[in-house]
Amino acid sequence: MRTGRCGLGKLNKLRDVGCSGRADFHGGSIPRARVLLTTRYLVIHSIDIMKPANTGDPEQSDKWEVQLRKGCLELAILAALWNGRLYGLEILRRLESESDLIVSEGTVYPLLSRLKATGLVRSEWVESEGGHPRKYYALTAAGKQRALEMNEVWARFSSSMSKLLASVRKGR
Repeated sequence: MRTGRCGLGKLNKLRDVGCSGRADFHGGSIPRARVLLTTRYLVIHSIDIMKPANTGDPEQSDKWEVQLRKGCLELAILAALWNGRLYGLEILRRLESESDLIVSEGTVYPLLSRLKATGLVRSEWVESEGGHPRKYYALTAAGKQRALEMNEVWARFSSSMSKLLASVRKGR
C-alpha cells in the first residue's frame, strides 16, 4: 500500500509506505524515504500518539474536540439531508447554523462521495437559474435507515455520557 504520507493506517503485518516528506525512523530523519513498517514498529511508535492529553495544553484540548467533531460528521450530514435534498454549500451552511460544525468543502465532499458509494446518499445535477448546475444530495431509503440507527446510538451514548459527566458539571 503506498500512501502520500507516513502514519498509522490500515496496515497489516508488512506494508511498503511511501513518505512524501521526512520520516522519523529509529531516531533519525530520512528524507523522502520508503520505509518498510511492521506491526511491531507501528505499535511501538504509536505509543506517543496514544498518550493521554496533557490537561494544561490547550492545543491537546483542541485536537480532542476536532476528533470528537469528526466522529459525528457522518451522522450530522445524514441529519442535514433528512428533510430533503441539498447541494454542497447548503449542507455546509446547515451544519454550521444548526450544529456549530464548521467544516471545509475538502472534508464534506469526500464524505458525501463515500456515502454515495455505500448507497446511503444519491446525487443529481440540477440546472440552476444562476447559470451553473448544482449537484444535489439526498438520502436513499438505506440512508434514512442508517440515520435512524445512528440517532439511536447517539441518544444512548450522549445520555450515558451526561450521567457520567454530571459530577464533573457539579464541580464547577
